[in-house]
Amino acid sequence: MLKEGRIPKAVLTDQGLEFANATFEKIAKMSNIQLIRTKGYHSRMNGAETPNPYNSTRAFLASKKIKVLDWPACSPDLNLIESVWGILASSVYKTGKQYNSISEFKDAVKTEWSKIHPSYLENLSHSMPNRIFQVIQNNGGFTSY
Repeated sequence: MLKEGRIPKAVLTDQGLEFANATFEKIAKMSNIQLIRTKGYHSRMNGAETPNPYNSTRAFLASKKIKVLDWPACSPDLNLIESVWGILASSVYKTGKQYNSISEFKDAVKTEWSKIHPSYLENLSHSMPNRIFQVIQNNGGFTSY
């Protein structure tokens, strides 16, 4: 998706911090991205019996036959989009810029998005094996990412 510069029609989120912020909400609204919020997915509970065995995120992913990797819950080290949102937000609000309209803000986001070089996104993607290795080496703790 990011490599090709396409904007998704919808984002399924378990309400993690990377999707629960004003910047993301504005970008989603102006880009007509539907936000689908579910109850949190906890990888450590994957398959475990819980007082409430129904988990809407897990059920949705299973219904779409999407395999889920087991990784530490809430690991920003494994969430590549956080790096992209950080760069985009920094660029859009550089020098403390404030916008007078949604249209002006939307134009700024599109302009800054177009400046993100595909090689940056490719490098992020290629960093995944090393990110996973570091998370495993650090038993789910902090990494250099």
